[in-house]
Formats: sequence, C-alpha cells, structure tokens
Amino acid sequence: MKKQILNWTLRIGVTAGLFVLLFTRFVDPQQVVAELAGVSVAWLVAAVVLQAAGVYSSIWRWNFLLLGQDLRLPHGHLVSTYLIGRFFGTFLPSTIGLDAYRTYDVARRANATTQSLAVLVVEKLIGFFALSLMIALTAPWGVRFLPAQVLGFIFAAFCIPVTLSFVLLLRPGLLLRLLDLPFPFKHKLEGRLRQAVDAVTVYRNHKGLLLAAVACGVMVHVCTVLVYYATAQAIGAGVSAQEIFFVGPLMIAATVGLPSIGGEGVREFTLIGLLGRIGIPESSAFVLGHLGFWAGMLLSLVGGLLYLLRPADYAVIIRSARAARTTEPAGAPAAAPAPALE
Repeated sequence: MKKQILNWTLRIGVTAGLFVLLFTRFVDPQQVVAELAGVSVAWLVAAVVLQAAGVYSSIWRWNFLLLGQDLRLPHGHLVSTYLIGRFFGTFLPSTIGLDAYRTYDVARRANATTQSLAVLVVEKLIGFFALSLMIALTAPWGVRFLPAQVLGFIFAAFCIPVTLSFVLLLRPGLLLRLLDLPFPFKHKLEGRLRQAVDAVTVYRNHKGLLLAAVACGVMVHVCTVLVYYATAQAIGAGVSAQEIFFVGPLMIAATVGLPSIGGEGVREFTLIGLLGRIGIPESSAFVLGHLGFWAGMLLSLVGGLLYLLRPADYAVIIRSARAARTTEPAGAPAAAPAPALE
C-alpha cells in the first residue's frame, strides 16, 4: 500500500509539474484560446471517428485473443466492457484501469483467471511489437526533426524489440531455448519472458487468430496517430501526414513509458519538443495534442454512461469449452457453442 501511494504521488506530481512548466515557460494561454477559437468542427469529428476506429480495432484484437483461449463473448458485452474499462482508465496511469477491469470481468464471469491473464500478456506483447515496428519503419521520416545519428540510434534501438517480439509471437519455443543462455539482466527479465512464452504458446495451434490480433494491434496505433493528424488539421497547424507518422509513435511511447496520469503533460511536452523543430508554434503543438486527448475522452465518457446503465443483476453467458470440461459433472450435456464475433 505504501508503495502504491508513493507511485500515485509521483504520477500526480509529475503531471501537475509538467502542466505548470508548460504554462509558465512554453505555452501562452491566450494563444491557446485563439487556437481553439478557429478550430474546424469537421476535423474534430474526424478525430473522434478515427479514435473510435482505433478503439474498435482494439476490441477486435481482444476478441481474437479470447477466441484463442476458447472464450467466446457476445459482441455487445465486448464493446460495453471495453468502454467501461476505458472510463476507469481515465483516472489511472497508462492503461491500468482498462486492463484491470476487462481482465477481472472475464476472469470472474467465465471462471477463467489464467486465460484472461494470458490474453492480457499477449495483448501487451502485440502492442509492444506494433509500436516498435511503427517507430522503426518511420524513423527515416524524421530527418527534419532529429540528427541522423539520433535517428540511427532510434532505428537500431527499436529493431531489437521488434525482432524479439516477432520471434516470441511466432516461435516461442525458440526464445525459450535462448533463455537458457546467459544474457545481461537475465535475473530481472527471465521471469517475465518465460511468462510471456507460456502465454503465447497457447496460440501455437491458432496462428490465424494471433496474426489477426497483430494486424488489429498495428491498426490501433495507426488510428491513434491519425487522430493527431486530424487535430492538427482542425487548428490549421500545417503538419503533414508523414511528419505526424514520425512524431506520433514516439509520443505514444513517451506517454506509456513516463509516469503521468493518462499521459497528460507528457503528450503535450513531446509534441512541443518535436514539432517545434519544424517551426510549429508551442501553442499549436499543445492544442493539437490536448484535442487528441479529448477525442478519446468522449468515448471514455460513453463507457461511464454504460456503467451507470448496466443493471446490478447484469449477467452474460461466456462459453468456454475448457471450463465446461473441468466444471460440469460427468454425463452433463455439452452446451452449444456460442457464435464468434461477426
């Protein structure tokens, strides 16, 4: 408990400190108001639609991985539970609230704690792979932002995790053999890597579902980056799609890796630091980043409404042949399989 309190204090302090620094050293509030006064509503709507597409891609990724664990959830429950998780995640760092809520929901309703946790592990691995792949592929587009040496370092640094995560996803047995060899920080990494190997191994007979989940994982980040392209167009910031595809993945990595609440402050600082190198004013970079946050917040508020409307006796049937084999009495008739998400 004491550690959690310290962690929360750190994140709240970092978030508040970043905003104080932003508005005292970098961003003029009057310029922010002026940017917002001329915003294009059509482009803001496009940003919300793109955010919704990213969320739906994430829901499909979750569904594919659940199917690989022989868990079949109704479409409506998938969508509502994911959005409710997003609502709770609004008040927590990174994706902790979203991950905790939906993992607990499936574990409790399907009596499938191990499978639900395995899905989360593999989903995180897919997200790490997709983001690293995007950063590595778009690194050459950063010539206007960073020196060639820095871009080369970024490319090399993210090629390593892309390679390792790709091998782990498709050939987990190979990585398991590599774990028997000595490598730096083995005592700190080996436990988590073996957990990831065990989780992915379940999908060795479901490669199609795994590859579909990977494709959805890439689409999640593509849609997120396009959200910020739409907000840039909404305020007339003059940022090209190529430029935002270089900056966007780095911004996502910063919000995930640094301690703040929901990436707030970190998101804006990253965009100001990078877009400022190509002449984008600090106020414009701040506003386009913050509008991207609010595009996602609208969907989170929908999740809060769904949570309030969900009745206290709400129940859903989650089919699991594995659970049925272990919990049904001998001789009990087998339940008809529920259809997969169409």
